[in-house]
Amino acid sequence: MANKPLRSGARSTASAGRKRQPASQSLAESSKTRERILDAAKRIYRERNFSSVRTVDITDASGANIALVNYYFGGKNQLFLQVFAEACEVVAKERSRGLDELLSRDPAPSMAALVRAWMAPVFAQTRTAEARMLSSHLLGLVLASDVNEGIREVFRDSLAHVDARYAQQFARARPDLSQEAIAWRMLSAIGAYSLVLGHPGLIALMQGTSGSLDPSSLDVQQELLRWLVAAMDAPAAAGAER
Repeated sequence: MANKPLRSGARSTASAGRKRQPASQSLAESSKTRERILDAAKRIYRERNFSSVRTVDITDASGANIALVNYYFGGKNQLFLQVFAEACEVVAKERSRGLDELLSRDPAPSMAALVRAWMAPVFAQTRTAEARMLSSHLLGLVLASDVNEGIREVFRDSLAHVDARYAQQFARARPDLSQEAIAWRMLSAIGAYSLVLGHPGLIALMQGTSGSLDPSSLDVQQELLRWLVAAMDAPAAAGAER
């Protein structure tokens, strides 16, 4: 996964004060240290609630010290955002590639085909144990995180452009829907798959049973996909047509 540096706004503190690398480290050593910290953070965030993770937990797992965590990432919040940003970049790249391939086959794809292409990278992130643990847990953390401004910036920097391309195609597939209606449907879809994939145990609470959904299950993914297609392609509300 590409290590894309954090850019602006709330995440700009990740680069504050990083004008020079530590004097005791070569460039190669510096890169390895940064990767070691990032890998340790990924392991911890697979298993722990965001608010329960302390910077010292990351330093213990990575063998680095707090000064180095702050040097490379600006602190725990920025490190979490870097992990989340990398996951989003993978989804964004695959969404863009999927849309390009779909449009090359069919210049006027159906809403169902568009939704499948839009969702495919999200489902792909849940198909291996490691990716499932990280991506689904990150989705869950986003819903309860106290770094929401940074989360919004990650979405804006990595996913907004490609999702705008999908919004254009959704509008072409459903010219009777207003731009606002398309935006609301996309937001509802994002909320639905984030909740299902990020908090699969909630189904047990709702049904009063034990166990949880398996986000990597093809049955779960296909059921969710059918729901998302139906929601995105539903008739326009009375009086709300374009």
